[in-house]
Amino acid sequence: MRRTNYITKVHNHEFDIDTRYTNLQLIGSGAYGAVASAYDNKHQQKVAIKKVHNVFDCMVKAKMIIREIKALRHLNGHDNIIQIYDVMTSPPNTNEFTAVYIVTTLFGTDLDEIISSEQPLSKIHIQLFLYQILRAMKYIHSAGILHRDLKPSNLVVNANCDLAICDFGLSRGDSSNSIDDYDVFMTEYVVTRYYRAPELLCEASSYGKSVDVWSIGCILCELIGRKPFFRGKSPLQQLRIIAEVLPCPPSDELEYVQHASSKQAIDESRDAENKKDLKDFFDGGIDPNCFDLLSKMLVMKPEERITVEDALKHPFLRRLNKRMTAPDCEATFENKSVEEAVSFKALKSIILDEMQILLSTDA
Repeated sequence: MRRTNYITKVHNHEFDIDTRYTNLQLIGSGAYGAVASAYDNKHQQKVAIKKVHNVFDCMVKAKMIIREIKALRHLNGHDNIIQIYDVMTSPPNTNEFTAVYIVTTLFGTDLDEIISSEQPLSKIHIQLFLYQILRAMKYIHSAGILHRDLKPSNLVVNANCDLAICDFGLSRGDSSNSIDDYDVFMTEYVVTRYYRAPELLCEASSYGKSVDVWSIGCILCELIGRKPFFRGKSPLQQLRIIAEVLPCPPSDELEYVQHASSKQAIDESRDAENKKDLKDFFDGGIDPNCFDLLSKMLVMKPEERITVEDALKHPFLRRLNKRMTAPDCEATFENKSVEEAVSFKALKSIILDEMQILLSTDA
């Protein structure tokens, strides 16, 4: 199916998109490109369009974009995961494209903006946001996917407090859970570091679903305290801050500690004279059930962290768990073609295939 595109300027950003999308308004921009709201005249609804320019500058960037497209398409249909509607390329109708546009659900804000605002967050708000995050992650994990980049800015929210997880660029199949170029790339990404599990900070040779549980625990801390809880300026400092706060076994009991520098950071911080209990950081007090759940998420040993399934059943969320269901994904995610691709030609072919699948389901 050939596209009929037009070019429009949104502030300083040029969008080359299908004529079905009109009335573009800039939402945000960054090094990757820009995001605009638009009106989808075919389905008569507002959508978000993310433009990613220079997609094929490097293999890492290209694979991140394809991971996001494939994961979103696989997970389409869950209330708490952003929906993907369309993918466009620029220039259109050719294999020589350089930009990719991803069309998704439009939400009004994200959890980072809510946390940073002066809007009061009640216990009910915290429970509702947390339950929706866990509900989505149960679906994601049951599909065999790790998100690996959960943080407040990747949790979009609308006026009714409906929440959805977005940005699956770092997602991967749970069957290939070893360290890779993406982990090395992201360990130097300051904002994301605040939510990364100790085993990722230590560059563990393997890891699993518990890395996402750790991130959810960090987000829960932030919902309570209204600012990031663990704020290191480097992976090692982040590790030290964590070990200063949480109950910490000797480093030789943590299988993921392989480097001497990580071992030293943990051992020195664990035995620090000024070490505080986690509960001491919540000056206004904390609901006992909330703290119990939090303390089961933020555990240094990955194998001892609470699972998403058990977290949903925790007393802190009992009322919501009785009112809502948390289904599993029926199919397992497969991303082998992307992980094994070694050329931009192969990656472009995958993008075009994904675009055609979305168009066929939207016919």
